[in-house]
Amino acid sequence: MLSQGISVQGAGTRPAPSTVRLQAGLIAAPGGRFVADLSIRDGWIAAVGSTGTAAERIIDAMGRVVLPGWVLPLVPADTAATPPHERWAAAGVTCAGWPGAEPREPWGTDVAPMELIGTVEQIARAPSTIHERGRAAFVLPAGRGAALLDAAAQMLARLRATLIIAVDGEERVAVAAAERAAACGGRVAVGPLREPPFLRRVRNAGALAATDPAWLIEDPSLWREAARGAVRLLMSASRRPPSLDALYRSGPARGLIGLEALAALLAATPAALLGCAAKGLLAPGREADLCLLEPSGGDAAMIKTLLRGADARRPHGRAIRCEPAEGLPAG
Repeated sequence: MLSQGISVQGAGTRPAPSTVRLQAGLIAAPGGRFVADLSIRDGWIAAVGSTGTAAERIIDAMGRVVLPGWVLPLVPADTAATPPHERWAAAGVTCAGWPGAEPREPWGTDVAPMELIGTVEQIARAPSTIHERGRAAFVLPAGRGAALLDAAAQMLARLRATLIIAVDGEERVAVAAAERAAACGGRVAVGPLREPPFLRRVRNAGALAATDPAWLIEDPSLWREAARGAVRLLMSASRRPPSLDALYRSGPARGLIGLEALAALLAATPAALLGCAAKGLLAPGREADLCLLEPSGGDAAMIKTLLRGADARRPHGRAIRCEPAEGLPAG
């Protein structure tokens, strides 16, 4: 059943239309925001802009914000034991970093498998983990010792893979680990962090800092840190992350951050870190993962989340193969 207020033509002719067009939505991308149509064919973005071609399903997006689907780079440890339910898709999450055994399909979001580092032997196997198992991001809990940290940072820097340092106690320990790892020249992220001085230290070290989306809503100063580039992605410490409409109300609707920066924070940067080449941007050739919001003054309502062009409320998530990205979006 379609959400109230969305105009659809041709709905019901097929259970899963192969062509969909969002008309006149405000497209949010890291490089800017603009009003345009967005065409979807067989789960992929076919065009951004008017094409003049027919579509089996039309979604009226006029006056609405179109954001890329939320890529959550690291789910909480307790969540990794059992897949999240529909609430993740309802929040706008379309892809989640998964540091455990691959879950059974299908479920509410796509899964980007990650390697949880516990031994030096795992680090030695990193080349085969990347090329044979399709895992481009490795998670190391902070405080596991300098020897393991150095071995991981050096190996992953050579392989152009991502090292994510998960806060596992005091933030200062995780920040010191990120600074040490970043000195090896690789791609390093750390989080979730709450204290602005620690966020700035991570940025100054050349690593990427993450904060918890719930903290952004509670503390406007964290939005300002994100606008300055000290926060580059979001990691939720909760099994119930706030929804994208709540994030929109607390940040862009109050003028604390632009839609372009929000799109990078939610999707472009974490997708690149995880090695999800087909995700993270509203651009031709990318998977049609997106969220439709309806702003109203300082308020906003989540209208719809699409995963590969289909309603995310009908679980059809899958495990995806990842590979190290060539670079990251500018922050």
